[in-house]
Amino acid sequence: MEDNSRFIFDEQGKVLFYEGILRDITERKQAEEKLRESEEKFRMLFEGHTAIMLLVEPTSGKIVDANPSACRFYGYSRRALLEMNISDINCLSPTEIMAMMKEVENGQTKHFFFPHRLANGEIHIVDVDSSPIVMQGKPVLFSIIRDVTEQKKMEAELIESQKMASIGTLAAGIAHELNSPLQVITGYSDSLLKELQQSAKLEGERLERQLNSLNRNAWRMAEIVRSLQHYAHPNPERASQTELNTLVKDTLILMEHQLKLWSNISVETKLAADLPPFVCDPNKIIQILINLLSNARDAMPDGGIIRIDTSYAPDMDRLVLKIADDGLGIPEELLKRIFDPFFTTKPVGKGTGLGLSIVQSIVRTHGGEIQVESALGKGTTFTIMLPLTPPVQNTENLPEESTRARYD
Repeated sequence: MEDNSRFIFDEQGKVLFYEGILRDITERKQAEEKLRESEEKFRMLFEGHTAIMLLVEPTSGKIVDANPSACRFYGYSRRALLEMNISDINCLSPTEIMAMMKEVENGQTKHFFFPHRLANGEIHIVDVDSSPIVMQGKPVLFSIIRDVTEQKKMEAELIESQKMASIGTLAAGIAHELNSPLQVITGYSDSLLKELQQSAKLEGERLERQLNSLNRNAWRMAEIVRSLQHYAHPNPERASQTELNTLVKDTLILMEHQLKLWSNISVETKLAADLPPFVCDPNKIIQILINLLSNARDAMPDGGIIRIDTSYAPDMDRLVLKIADDGLGIPEELLKRIFDPFFTTKPVGKGTGLGLSIVQSIVRTHGGEIQVESALGKGTTFTIMLPLTPPVQNTENLPEESTRARYD
């Protein structure tokens, strides 16, 4: 019982009577005991669970508690976390965070995906279930957090592979449809130019210029078709054991004339000695080198240095090829797109947007990896890692290459 009573006195201080209110608070005490037990159980769960858990003050966003799993995940001590606001680890703006917290405060459990920043600077994608609860008489937001970074990465890779497969099918279809009419155009334009020149019937610079332009652009389209056909089903047709340094030297010999024409651009090589030979399609590796060298040249309109390095990484059992320039660099927001088919930052007519996507497909066909590092104004470095022996290719379902096409 709760006794709320008192004595009533007269003017001389004598007790007149005793008054009071007695309340039966059994139910309230039982409820308080249940709440205390519930909070104790919650505390045991909170402290001992492997899931990442945070308690957050809903109006300010202040972190009021963090379990040991949260401390391990974020890389902060509990004391450090309790001095932080949720915006200190969440990569969203404070306005966005408070708007989402308001949703939780006014409703039921909400499900969110957030980018969170760890103590070491890494950004992880987290899956958050947040619910409003009462702790010690105060409303708080209880959040259970799962790190889904790898899951999201795998989903993105799956989407990318599906996109590439679709584009490959599209590319094969386009190449097939364009191949035959292009044979006619280039064949007739070649023949017409030759006959008119031999018969001295090609009069006037304008007509010759127009025919040459027709012929040149037809062959440009033919090169695009050839690229599309390779993109649709790349494979090392003529794999053989060769030396990476030899391919680098052969490429520089092939491009010797172009290199002389590249104003204010020099090529420096640092080729490691005693590299182990590797199995590859030499023509495809040379194609990679030509493409990356040409891109490096285009990135340095005012001149500069292209550096080619080769080495062997015994821990990965892979050859490493690096091609670097000190040119304009690539903006960070474009780095994720440079290997996309048909994506190019070059002016119209200067590139098809297939070069780097084909380079990537050749590298992958050989079982390798390609990475890019770039910074605006500081240049770009492409790093290619190739195994000594490429994986066996499954060619059962690849479309047959046309024996009639002159651009295959």
